[in-house]
Amino acid sequence: MRIANPIYDSVFKHLMEDREIAQGLISRLLGVPVLELTPQPQEITERAAIGLGDSAGHMRVYRIDFSAIVQTADGRQHRVLIELQKAGRSEAAGRFRTYLGRHYAMPPRVQPPLPIIAIYILGFALNEALPPVIKVKRQYLNGVTGAPVTGAQPEPFIENFTHDAVLVQIPEIEGTGDTDIERALAIFDQTHREQDPHYLQLSPDETAPHDPFVQKMLRTLLAAASDAETQKQMAVEDEVVDIFERLDAAERATMAERKLREAESLLKEQALVKLAAAEARLSASPAASDAETQKQMAVEDEVVDIFERLDAAERATMTERQLREAERKLLEAERELREEAHRNAEAERLLKEQALAELAALQARLASLDPPPASG
Repeated sequence: MRIANPIYDSVFKHLMEDREIAQGLISRLLGVPVLELTPQPQEITERAAIGLGDSAGHMRVYRIDFSAIVQTADGRQHRVLIELQKAGRSEAAGRFRTYLGRHYAMPPRVQPPLPIIAIYILGFALNEALPPVIKVKRQYLNGVTGAPVTGAQPEPFIENFTHDAVLVQIPEIEGTGDTDIERALAIFDQTHREQDPHYLQLSPDETAPHDPFVQKMLRTLLAAASDAETQKQMAVEDEVVDIFERLDAAERATMAERKLREAESLLKEQALVKLAAAEARLSASPAASDAETQKQMAVEDEVVDIFERLDAAERATMTERQLREAERKLLEAERELREEAHRNAEAERLLKEQALAELAALQARLASLDPPPASG
């Protein structure tokens, strides 16, 4: 079976627009029944600033909020606000934090404010020791004894300022597994990616034929695989990722070059200081005894070592005038390095401007592909 790859935002959005799929997937991620799920009126995507220094492009972060009624293990029902966000790059972490802060800052639609549960779908891996799905659960502890607080009902004041979270690392998902959540997340398994990354190829035993919910997701992804508009949006996402990778490579190259220049400059400065000190010691200590001669010989050895670090052992017999000439040449070489660095910086600036112009064009194309937000 060939399905559209849900690691792409456009495909994942296609899935989540189906209310039954959204409710079933969130229920399996939370590990509790979701009895009711209502999308909140909002923009579906945001563009988060990211870039190099003062230059910045924008990356897309898919997000959607739901008002939900969940049923806990003790049978009680609770209304909560579920914030779901998805991004393919680790830089989005700052955006997740900013958006979560908005929820705490904005006036609540209902009173008392609803507890928040955050779900993060990550297209990148975190700590390699972490499992594919991580649940972060709050727990009330006695601040004196450290023991869990038992028998107390959730306190609204505390619930309003803390939240549970679920994180899914898509790159770490592999295989189907036997649990509900493993079967549902198997559709994200990137080991089934075709040469064209827009598609996954699943064999019959990997499609959970006895799980009706997974079958519904697969039918939706099967339809998306042949949808021309979805294919176009995936191609635009590829181009955006390529631009960010080019910007990242340019930034890494610039940082490496800067560190290399700083290290070379520091080495030269240290060597010249030691050389000057060695010359002073040589001129101030006449050969009056064998001990003094040995001391001078040790100083000469230090001078030779300095010259070797400068890759100029032949300068060991230079006169004072020749040493000053060598210093002048070093300064001239540093000046040329600075000029070359300036030229490289200018070339990099032009590359960034070109890349950001391409990114802006792609964002415009992508914006034209997004459907208008639903009216409140």
